[in-house]
Amino acid sequence: SRWQLQQLAARSALGLGRTGGISRTGSGEFCIIVNTNPIGRSEENISDWELDTFFKAVIETTHESILNSMFFAETVIGRDDHVRVKRPIEETLNITKNYWCNLKTNE
Repeated sequence: SRWQLQQLAARSALGLGRTGGISRTGSGEFCIIVNTNPIGRSEENISDWELDTFFKAVIETTHESILNSMFFAETVIGRDDHVRVKRPIEETLNITKNYWCNLKTNE
């Protein structure tokens, strides 16, 4: 149902949060959810109570998509010569690991 799709799309923000990101004004995050079920095929609908597995899937795929875009992007030069440099994977993982270790010891 349309309501179920809206609920699924809303969970993408949780995947963004898993990466440490936040939605700032003008930051440009969006989620597109598409229903491929033909109209009038209600026998294939699922109960709202069965959505938890799908919620988890949306969160995990959003998280993974963000990580893939960070680690597999190439250095680019954009408009007005703005440069975005490819992230070094090992260095980024070390920074992240150190951050989470320090965060846990400060609790």
